[in-house]
Parts: sequence; C-alpha cells; structure tokens
Amino acid sequence: MERYVEHCLRRSGTDMIPKTRIKTLKMTIVIVSSFVICWTPYYLLGIWYWFQPAIIQHTPEYVHHILLVFGNLNTCCDPVIYSFYTPSFQDDLADVVECCCRRQINNVSPCSVECLSGRSAGAAVEMESDLSSNQKSGNPG
Repeated sequence: MERYVEHCLRRSGTDMIPKTRIKTLKMTIVIVSSFVICWTPYYLLGIWYWFQPAIIQHTPEYVHHILLVFGNLNTCCDPVIYSFYTPSFQDDLADVVECCCRRQINNVSPCSVECLSGRSAGAAVEMESDLSSNQKSGNPG
C-alpha cells in the first residue's frame, strides 16, 4: 500500500497527465477565457473614462449598457460551458445532431420527436393520450 501511495505522488517527465486532469485544465482555460472576453470591453471603457473623463459625453449611453450586458452574459456562458464538458450532455447532443442529420437526409417532419426521445411510435401515442386526459381533468401533467 505504501509503495502505491508513493508511486501516485511521484511524477517523472515520462508520466502522462491523466485524461481527467487534462479535461479539467481545458475547461478551466475555456471558463477563464470566456470571462476575459466578456468583461474586457467593459473594463477597457472604464479605464478609458478614467484617463479621459470628457469622453463620457461623446459616448452614447447604449454603448455602456451593451458592454455591461455583454459582461453579464458571462454568467450565462458558464453553465453552457460546463454542460459541454459533461459526458451525458455530449451524448444527448450527439443524438440530437444525428437525428437532425437523419431528418434532412430522409426528409422527415421536424415535428416528430420519436428519434430524440428514443420511444417507439406506440409510446408516443400513449404519451399524447396521457397528456390529453390530464388536460381534460385539469392536471397540468
């Protein structure tokens, strides 16, 4: 047991970094990059005003709002970035892309969701009948 712990703690130049650490490093780089990209314009504008306060009268107010909103979009980007690094999301996204490509090739109606839900046509009809009976009884589902 002691040798195992020593082996795990020691790293030589020939050891490869585990895949999970590489994945975490990539995700961290993407998260930090999105933060820098989203907030840099807003802070550059702030620095510009600091050195040239008179320029605030020449800059339209909507520019301030757009840059602030763009900075706040970083908050919305983080969950999307995390989801792209989640294996289950990647699998579901691959299924959606595959289904959409299959629809284009076969000219299938975009309204059918059987290929996305993984259900057969019978299960889809059963689900529709359950929904209609719930709507009649006043239950939302």
